[in-house]
Amino acid sequence: MVCVGMSTHIGSKIIKLADGNVISPLEMLTSAVNTRASDIHLIGGDCPWFRIDGELQRQTQYSPVTKNIVQEILTTLIPAKGTIELHEDNNVDASFQSPNGSRFRINASRIYDPAESTDQNIQVAIR
Repeated sequence: MVCVGMSTHIGSKIIKLADGNVISPLEMLTSAVNTRASDIHLIGGDCPWFRIDGELQRQTQYSPVTKNIVQEILTTLIPAKGTIELHEDNNVDASFQSPNGSRFRINASRIYDPAESTDQNIQVAIR
């Protein structure tokens, strides 16, 4: 497992809300914690999903995230070593500690996207 502290880019506003506003990965993590979500699930082409009270719930207040945004969120939460591991092994487990001390476990894997035979999507679970 790759461990990391707070990234300097965690405050970058890259996640688009359905109303057009843009927030940072840290703000999304805070929102998940405030709604008692145990997991956040991200995959390019879909809105984030939060697991709340054992049920996955699509978070329609967010616009669908692109593959590039999922990759950018991931690289803000894990160190470069973890990104290399993801590309070499097709998966990575890492941990992240937010500025307020909350700890998260991150599982990411590359998946084949049949719609784009030359590109792979990334799915991320943050717990």
